[in-house]
Amino acid sequence: MRLITLLLCLSLTVANGQIIQTGLWDTDSSSNRTVSLHYSYALGSASIPFSAQRKVLFDDFLDDADKELFLSKSQKNNRSALNDLFEFNYTYTLEGAKAERRAFGIHYNSLRAVNYSENTLKLALYGNAPYAGETLDLAPTAWWRIQYFELFYTWGFDNDRWSYNLTGEVLIGLNEQRFQADRLNWFTPESGEYIELDTKAQGSLTDTSASRNSINGVGLGVGVSGEYRGDKWTFRGALEDFGFINWNNKTNTFDVDTLYNYEGLYVDNLFDVQENFFNDAIDSLGQAYFAGEEGSRLGITPFLLRGEAITQLNCKTQLHLGVQYRYLIFNLPLFYARADFQLNENHRLSPSVHYGGYNRLGISLDYGLTMNDFTALVQIGNLNSWVAPDLSYGIHLGLGISKRW
Repeated sequence: MRLITLLLCLSLTVANGQIIQTGLWDTDSSSNRTVSLHYSYALGSASIPFSAQRKVLFDDFLDDADKELFLSKSQKNNRSALNDLFEFNYTYTLEGAKAERRAFGIHYNSLRAVNYSENTLKLALYGNAPYAGETLDLAPTAWWRIQYFELFYTWGFDNDRWSYNLTGEVLIGLNEQRFQADRLNWFTPESGEYIELDTKAQGSLTDTSASRNSINGVGLGVGVSGEYRGDKWTFRGALEDFGFINWNNKTNTFDVDTLYNYEGLYVDNLFDVQENFFNDAIDSLGQAYFAGEEGSRLGITPFLLRGEAITQLNCKTQLHLGVQYRYLIFNLPLFYARADFQLNENHRLSPSVHYGGYNRLGISLDYGLTMNDFTALVQIGNLNSWVAPDLSYGIHLGLGISKRW
């Protein structure tokens, strides 16, 4: 149970991570048509070092030294996040049309983010026995998980100095869980006979009886991006994935302000405990203690704001300076500097340094290989996680392929 709680702290959560997100402004404008596939995975924390995260992900047992490692950098308010993103994009040009550039595609986004206090981490690591007779303040505690598809169509416009894109999206919501506790006090008496939970919290949960990939909501979204090309610098800005999903009338929404007393689970026959016993027990507890009202709910998507400035240092080198912020996911805005080195007509290397997001200082490397109009992209974020895991806070990976003609 403690391992489950730790995983909740680390990854029951929403980021488009320290993999610097690409977008339509990165499309090769000299091509008439481009089709691309891209996948990125990002896991990180603003305060828990990667060496500790790795212990939870790959070890079955945490000793006292491991637990101390977790607590060594913890703060009153900790944040962790996990993001899976899959993109399919198809862009093409139409000669003579007002919007000559067009694009459509589908993106799958799975985002999880959690805020948790130092006391929550202590409870997860050591259980409640060491704190018997003591009231633990577990606030702030919050998490948000959302999974959805976005089907989009983009119109692109150009003139001598300016380019801009307008995007319309249809959003297909798979599931969402939200929890926000303004007050969360945990008390266990010396006898250990019960747990007392004093809480003021709000949240919602989409239909848990539906299958994993069922549709629980639909919505609409928009995006806009622009580019200005100066004599020495190019400036870009974008608002992406801004939309709302109307979650269906099977969504459970609760708003509680009360004191709970929990005396445990009753098991009359140990051999009757099936594999899904604890999941069913947790579901039943949630229904008993956080029961709300069923009904549709309108929820905002975790939209992305980003900007970038680019200059050509020489015929083979570009410098990119940028910032990104994802709503309710990033602990801080993500600032980065990246250099693109075109080694030859086939190979491109792009090292970058970044700070913020839900992470701390990181060093990343992109490699692009182009052959016969095909380009393969490998992104390795936070290389410093493997070199100095006690001082780094995440791991990130991106893979992509594109074909242009």
